Amino acid sequence: MAIVGTLLILSTMGAGSLQAQNGQSRWVADSTYTRLYDPATLDTLRGIIARIDRIPSPGRRTTTGIHIMLDTGAATLPVHLGPADFVEDQEQPLRVGDEIKVTGSRVTVRGETALIATQMRHRDRSLQLRTADGRPMWRGRRGPRGP
Repeated sequence: MAIVGTLLILSTMGAGSLQAQNGQSRWVADSTYTRLYDPATLDTLRGIIARIDRIPSPGRRTTTGIHIMLDTGAATLPVHLGPADFVEDQEQPLRVGDEIKVTGSRVTVRGETALIATQMRHRDRSLQLRTADGRPMWRGRRGPRGP
């Protein structure tokens, strides 16, 4: 099922320009963007999806990413989920206003804090996005349904 859009435009945070500099897609396991992930900064947040955005990858690949703005009540924080074909390949689409629980690495890009998600709990389902050390779960997948 399709998920509507994604969050924060990475170019405003600088992560998009990090990929453009080295010509890599942000979804590649060893990209500059992926290396921002730090297991020492893991945090778990609950909140309401305030916005969902689709962000085109500035790298060589023609993929888009799903990002959300999560309103925790105390703050609104950008959460980077993963490539649209992986995130959208779920039975329950994300919608603005949905409550979720997300775990991920807090990162700072050009002075702004964001969360690179490792796991998301949405309704009665859990989606594993990255391994404990930050490696993408979608690595090696072809298309929306897997290898």
